[in-house]
Order: sequence, then C-alpha cells, then structure tokens
Amino acid sequence: ILLYGRALDFAFFNDDPSGHFAWMESRSFLDFFSSSADYGYYRPIVFVTLKSLVTLGSYNATLFHALLLLLNSANVAMLWLLACRLSGSRAYAWAVALIFITFPFSYEAVAYVASLTHPLLLFWLLLTILLYQQARASLSHSRFYDIVAFSTLLLGLFTHENGLFIPLAL
Repeated sequence: ILLYGRALDFAFFNDDPSGHFAWMESRSFLDFFSSSADYGYYRPIVFVTLKSLVTLGSYNATLFHALLLLLNSANVAMLWLLACRLSGSRAYAWAVALIFITFPFSYEAVAYVASLTHPLLLFWLLLTILLYQQARASLSHSRFYDIVAFSTLLLGLFTHENGLFIPLAL
C-alpha cells in the first residue's frame, strides 16, 4: 500500500477502456471461453474478471486498481511463504518479498489495469505451487490439495498463454 497506494487514484489510460473493455462489451461470460479469434489472445479468466468488475462497479477505475493492489499483495505474501518453505529461513523470505514488492518484474504490474494478466497469472502460479507442496507434504494423503492445485493450474492456463509454465514449474 505504501509503495503503490497512489495507483488507487489513477484513471484508466492507454488501451484500458478502448481495448479490453470495448471488445468485452457485447460478449457474455461464456463467449470468453468459446473464442477470442477477433481479439488475438485467449485469456478468458482475465475477461471474466474484468467484466465482473464492470458489472459490480461500472467503470470505476479505483475498483480495478484495488484489484491489482490486492493481487500484488497476495503475490508478495505467497512468495514470502514459498521462499520460507524452500529455504527454511524467514530472513531470506523477507529479503525475497521485499525485493519483489519493490520491483515486481514489470513496471505495469501494479498500476496498469490492462496488465491484469501478469499479476493474475503469477497469483495462480504461486497458489498452485503452494497447494502442490501441501499435497505432497500432507500426512493424510488427502486428494483435496491435489484437486485444488489442479483447479488453480487450469485457472492459470486460462489466464495467460504463459500459464503453460505452471506444469513445468511443478
């Protein structure tokens, strides 16, 4: 919030209203999954998310920027947890989280609504990895974590074409 809170006051810019929003206007949620031939990218989860926010709050830019801020915060928390689990060191996990939050690997990731695909894909990737780790560590051998991890993997695949990286990361 300290680093990116100003983004809540930003308006839409560049291709936000004219690009993504204009293309989604005449389509139903189901249409996003059936085809995106005239758009160029197959990212149904992103379009469902954007259209849901339009349905909830019209074209309120603050709502869209709040989602990006929330996603970035969740990604930092999950990255901290993953780093802590992998290294066994809280100090290392804090270093990783602080580096990521100050430099999220894309200048657009937190303040540009049209970049929703990137933080959302990272969200599904981190969540899938954490759930997969939990499934492997589960003493009860419950299939619950496997099923949920597979579900978040699918959501990642339907979020961005780079979602194909998720199975490789596992």
